[in-house]
Amino acid sequence: MKLPTTESRLHQLLSESQAAEYLGISLDIIRDWREAGIGPAHVRLDTSVVYPRRDLIAFLALLLTNPREPSEPVASTKEVKHGI
Repeated sequence: MKLPTTESRLHQLLSESQAAEYLGISLDIIRDWREAGIGPAHVRLDTSVVYPRRDLIAFLALLLTNPREPSEPVASTKEVKHGI
């Protein structure tokens, strides 16, 4: 049995629930972020939304390198129920 390479894992597509679990957040939060136009990049495939693993990693790296102050808004154009 051939194990997936690091490169192939980076291109793996995760479902909405898998992506939320990967980020350690609830499904509601990842949906709120997507509706607000914030959060990790996603792809809509017909009626499904998927997240490339490499984009989840990039999103986490962005959060680690550019943390926001707790008083800063998560999104400037839409109200979001959950913050980062």
